[in-house]
This record gives sequence, structure tokens and C-alpha cells, in this order.
Amino acid sequence: MRSKSFILLTLLFPWVLYLGFCFAYLLAPKLFHFRAWEMYDNLVYTGWVEPRQFMDETGDSSRDFIVQRYVSHNSISINEIGNRIACHHPTEKSNSVLMLGDSQLFGSGLSDVDTLPVQLCKAFDVSIYNGARKNGLDLLRIKGMGFSKIIFTSTERFGFLSQCEALKTFRDVANNPVEKAQFKTKISVMDLLKKTNKFVSGYLKQRLQALLKITQPLEAPSAHLIKHEHTQPVDVETNELKCIVELNNFFHNRNMIVGFLYFPSHQTIYGNDVSLETPESTLNFIPNMVKKMQAVGVNTFDTKACLMKAKDRVEVNQLHDTHLSREGFSALVECLRSSGFRDALM
Repeated sequence: MRSKSFILLTLLFPWVLYLGFCFAYLLAPKLFHFRAWEMYDNLVYTGWVEPRQFMDETGDSSRDFIVQRYVSHNSISINEIGNRIACHHPTEKSNSVLMLGDSQLFGSGLSDVDTLPVQLCKAFDVSIYNGARKNGLDLLRIKGMGFSKIIFTSTERFGFLSQCEALKTFRDVANNPVEKAQFKTKISVMDLLKKTNKFVSGYLKQRLQALLKITQPLEAPSAHLIKHEHTQPVDVETNELKCIVELNNFFHNRNMIVGFLYFPSHQTIYGNDVSLETPESTLNFIPNMVKKMQAVGVNTFDTKACLMKAKDRVEVNQLHDTHLSREGFSALVECLRSSGFRDALM
């Protein structure tokens, strides 16, 4: 009898332990997350926690280390449909700008006031909506938003091809306006449970792997840490330009002013500083694309040149993260002040 009980307990213990971690995650999720936008996917958009959070964020490139070195305490706020707060006031400004993008535009590791859209708001007194990561092109269908300009942004290693994929679907519904209420975040228990299970299993696996790396120090280093390296495919510039022209023409024909911005990767700005060997075609992807885009009349500017100049006086990238810093976005704003891009889009 005792042997049967022992076997039963042995079989049940891993499950009990795992469920314990799941409950702990739901009760104190901030202890498990490195970045707020990842927590928002799991817990805010499913209705479990409030849309405004104060959170200590650490670098996504240092997750392989048990002890994080750099921590920032940030305020992260989203509106009722899941987009981060900027300065969208369609009734006060005649020309509102919609900015679309990924976690760079959302502002990973940054407080609300430090994101690029909010810094642009303060610099140019313009109505800007931060549409990063949530709702996408469908924001243009919501009644009363008043968008007359659209800025597509993307992390350099991802590009704009995903926006062209989204455009295929958007074409069919572009002329069908909807109410904002349709996009409000709704409580979804099943979605919450699925995402909790997926996250906790991945988190435990990652933490265990970090713990078992006996050749690696427990604490992250003090220098720039570049984890997500990439190499651009040979035909990427041709495909990117074709996509960008398609997006530009579609919205230009709908009487909107359009612009495109690449956010340089960590390796592009600081790769040489840590002796990272990157092919020239990848290293010069942004300036090459800027030349091609400007040659066909697309609004853009060279963000790499801007940040390479600024890095001599400030850290434009978060040291242990793939995302730009507050100072990096401030440098972009200053470069925009004297650019033709500012005149067209701001």
C-alpha cells in the first residue's frame, strides 16, 4: 500500500509543482516577466490585470542569466482598445498621425513619456496615435479617428513584409467603417488559461537551462549584450521595396500622406564595439533602402546615420536589450527636426 502511495505521489508531484507555478504566475506575474508588452499579451489583453501597470523591466537579451544587471521602473498605459497612450486628439488637431509598428514603437523597457510617439508629440505639437502591436490597419476603419497621415515603422531585421500581408486582408474591408467599441478588450478565461500554460512551461524551461549553464556567470555582464543577431537575405531589398511601394501607393490613393521608418537593430549600431562580424549588405541595409525609397518618392530618412552619430555621446540602445533607449528615440526626434520627413509627416 505504501509503495502505491509513493508511486502516486511521485507521479502527481510534478503536476502539483507545475500548477503551483501557474497560480504564482497569475498572482504575481511581474516576477516572471522581463518586458511589460509580453505580460500585456498574456494578462492585460485577456482582462486579468489592469491596463495601466508600474513594472520593473530588464533586458530581453540577458534572459540567459539568472541575475539581471540593469533594471528600469516604468509606467505602461494602454487605452480601452489595447494601444499604448500617446497624444491622439482628433477633435483638437485637424491632421492626426497613425503610427504602426512592433515592440520598438510600443516602447519596450520605457515609460509612457519616453516612447517615440510621445516624444514626437512634445516636439511637434501634433496628434499621434501609437498603433503598435494591436489592431493594426483596422484602426483606419474606426469612426472619428481622423487619421490623414500614416507612418509605418519596423525593426530592421523584420521589415515591412508583414504589413503587406495585412494589406491583402485590409483591402476587402477598407471601406467598411466600424465603431471603436468593436475593438475593446474583452475578458477571455480560456485565452488566459492557454497563454498561462504556454508561458509558464516556456519560462521554467528557460530558467532551468540558464541555471544548468555552469560555464556561464550568474550575473549578466556590464557591456553591450547582443543576443538576436541577423543576416539579411540576398533578395530582401528588392522584396522590401516592392512591398513599400505597394503600401505607399495604396494609401496615397486614399488621400493619405505616408512615411516609413526602420529602427536599427542593436547589432547595426553596436556590433563593431563588441567585435561582431556582420556582412556589409546587412550592416548597410537601412542606408541602401533609404536611397532606393527616396529614389521612387517614398517619405523616409536614414535612422542608422542619425543614431551612429548620436552614439558617440549617449547610449542609443538599451545595453542588454534589442530595443532602443529613451536617448535613442530622443536622438531620432532631433534628427527629424531638420529632415524633409518631418515637413511631410509632422
